[in-house]
Amino acid sequence: MEKQKRNPQFAILSVIAIALVVMGHTAVGIGTLEWMFNYDSFHMPLFVFISGYFASQCGKNKELNSLKATFKKAVKRLLIPFFIWNFLYGIFAVIVNRILGIEWCNANDFWYMVLIRPFTYGNVFFGFNSPSWFVLMLFEVKMIDSILEFLLRRAKYADKISIIICLLISIGSVYFSRWGGERTAFEITVTRVGYMLFWFEAGGFYRRYVEKLDTCNNLLYFSVVLTIQSILMLICREKGIVAGIWNSEFTNGPFLTLLAAGTGIAFYLRLSRMLVPSFQNSNLVTYISTHTFSIMMHQMFGFFLLNIACLSLTKMMGIYDFDLAAFQYDCWYYYCPGNLYCFRVVYACFGFSVPLIGCKLYEIYIQNRIEYMLNKVHLKCHKNHI
Repeated sequence: MEKQKRNPQFAILSVIAIALVVMGHTAVGIGTLEWMFNYDSFHMPLFVFISGYFASQCGKNKELNSLKATFKKAVKRLLIPFFIWNFLYGIFAVIVNRILGIEWCNANDFWYMVLIRPFTYGNVFFGFNSPSWFVLMLFEVKMIDSILEFLLRRAKYADKISIIICLLISIGSVYFSRWGGERTAFEITVTRVGYMLFWFEAGGFYRRYVEKLDTCNNLLYFSVVLTIQSILMLICREKGIVAGIWNSEFTNGPFLTLLAAGTGIAFYLRLSRMLVPSFQNSNLVTYISTHTFSIMMHQMFGFFLLNIACLSLTKMMGIYDFDLAAFQYDCWYYYCPGNLYCFRVVYACFGFSVPLIGCKLYEIYIQNRIEYMLNKVHLKCHKNHI
């Protein structure tokens, strides 16, 4: 989540969203209502919705200079960090491939994963940063939305026209992804960006027009949302309420997919508002909400570290139920001692906490020193100038 004037409700919503992502990747459903609101149906649209909300909060100057500024900002905050980390994980992948025999990290395709795949598919990469497909997708969505706003800058009802266009693009993208046979990597990239474009625009539309009208009592609100979701569960009982956005599967077609995402977003949007009195002054919530990029990018590294720890401990203790072959060939392998499935909760904790600990260590020991050195150089140059 980008740094804006603090909004307690959306800070809490961001924490819930990233928690659902990590728990979803470890198949942990404790306390998530996953049986009703399948995380796959709405958690990625929720992130894009939040980003669109804050993009709207910045204000929209629809002139060309603003379009250039948006591009520069998105490159600085999304593209540059992504390519830096993709390169670093590529180096790490080569190392663990040679030392541990890890095959799922695509170490043999280093330059392809660094220079080509981000522009053709934007998925998987080196395994350690698999979820980072979202970063490239968000950059593309932001730029398309900004260009659309620029083109409609003279229109009388620009915001209304824009969200209708984005909705039609989203519907068309789902239809196209389901039409025909196997999709190419480029088609997957284009269709998921097209689908997500609506949710980015919806976030801004919500802030500008809907938020002030969102005042009905909680009982009525949840009754409507849960009723719609229950009907969706009945309609989708055979296929399940899933979207498969990362590879543009869209199992249930455009209208059910959009509606399922909308109900999930609506449910947690109101839940986050209800939690504001309890967490609005929480420093932890604030810190997590401003580091969702890091958790999204590095959660898989947290899973990997726990696997290494489990592998080492089982060897030391003479326990041989750690599946070394699965660990080497499947980046989604989770060790469950004694088939204790609930141990996956520990993986979720590692995926959540390792990136945050890394951020804190960086801020304490590196960022502060860099800022100190830059201030020292600046002061020295100022003295010499005088």
